[in-house]
Amino acid sequence: MTLRAARIRRIVFTGLAGVCAATAPIAQAGLSQAAADPTVTLGASSARPGVPFTVSSSTGCPSDIGVQDVEIGFTDKTDTFYLLASLTTDEDGAWDAASVSLPVAGVDEDGGWAGDAVAPGPGVVQVTCSVSDDSGDDSGDDSGDEFENSSVNDNGNDFGDDTGDDTGDDTGDDEEEPGDDSGSSMTTQTYADQALTVSGKAPQLNLDPASVVPGTTLTVTPAEACVSGATGAELTLVDLTTGDVLDETSATGADWASASLTLPADVDPTDYAVTATCVNGDGDTVSSYDGEPFAAGTVTLGAPTCTADSTTLLGGTYTGEVAATVGKKDVEPNGKGRLRLTGDGPWRVTVSSATTGITLVSKTLTCPPQKYDLDVPRTGLTGGGKPQVKVCNSGTRSAQALLQFATGKKFRTADDEKLASGDCTTLTGDRLGKGDSVRGRVLLNAPGRGDDEVSASFTLKRPRH
Repeated sequence: MTLRAARIRRIVFTGLAGVCAATAPIAQAGLSQAAADPTVTLGASSARPGVPFTVSSSTGCPSDIGVQDVEIGFTDKTDTFYLLASLTTDEDGAWDAASVSLPVAGVDEDGGWAGDAVAPGPGVVQVTCSVSDDSGDDSGDDSGDEFENSSVNDNGNDFGDDTGDDTGDDTGDDEEEPGDDSGSSMTTQTYADQALTVSGKAPQLNLDPASVVPGTTLTVTPAEACVSGATGAELTLVDLTTGDVLDETSATGADWASASLTLPADVDPTDYAVTATCVNGDGDTVSSYDGEPFAAGTVTLGAPTCTADSTTLLGGTYTGEVAATVGKKDVEPNGKGRLRLTGDGPWRVTVSSATTGITLVSKTLTCPPQKYDLDVPRTGLTGGGKPQVKVCNSGTRSAQALLQFATGKKFRTADDEKLASGDCTTLTGDRLGKGDSVRGRVLLNAPGRGDDEVSASFTLKRPRH
């Protein structure tokens, strides 16, 4: 039996019933199937990500088909499927117990960051047997039979009759040679799902120093030792933008104390990660640590502008993409690298790496208490008898000045203007007749302040001559 290293693959289903339907084999001629699915035995009822447990069965794959593939997967409580391992059986379908582990946060097969580790809580282990179109025993008469692919195949090809009979052949090409669809497989047996609870976190790594720039040498310390059977650890430093491995090293012993990795001095100040796996004497991975992402650069938040539309300027050396929140609201920087701050504050601003989600800076920004005030340094009449009032904004925020005159028991607005801090203007009323007088006032209208405030009251009278 051969055990092949499996790349973790995630497939999200709309429901657990969909998972079962996707992995269930189709009854088919020439393949033996019991009335009830055979079972597998798990070495644990709960498991931590990255820490191994065994999967075994006293019942092999169907013995009359020859060499087959065994796929071991796990579906977590969010109905996300992870392929944990792929095995090859003996000629009689027998397969040995496999040591597998749930996925950890780390670097995916394309060199990017995969931080969505398996969800904690209940899930199921799923095991299937399958045969490729170019493996197993084709000597039997399987004309007209069709097989359904397993749920984790890379394509959706169906297999028809290998004998030349085009019954069940979807292509219509009688000259197609067997083996042309070598990447496809057909399920020969499905084992009953076995419950497994995801409990706890994966083993963790600590990085020192916490603040990293290009050229820094990192000391990597494990929060716990490797599992029994490990002889050491292998560590890598990966560029999450390019996927390149920039440095790698090994540490001896299951209880390794620390290791060093150096970030080259000529790299960009962006996103990187350290990964570590525990290996045995043959170099096979036996357990894994959560990868530890970091940013080789800084992000700063400038002082807020403290205007009607306050903003803060993003600065620093970090060149990666960022995600920002102000309070609980997502905010995108504008084209000039500024974040808009709504209201008068204070504002809790958090900026994170859009790649890894790690916090780059989190800070509470405040402005001095806002002052709304209007001065009325002069009132009077024009030569034509129109009231004129000079109004200045002596506050720290924009405000609207309203000039009103009494008409009976009420006041009506004759003129108004919005003034920025420090601005002055002249507001004008209707002409008075000779000998007439009028009561006037200037109101301050500030946003969010409720009722207008009276800044000044006055009486104007036009002479008879």
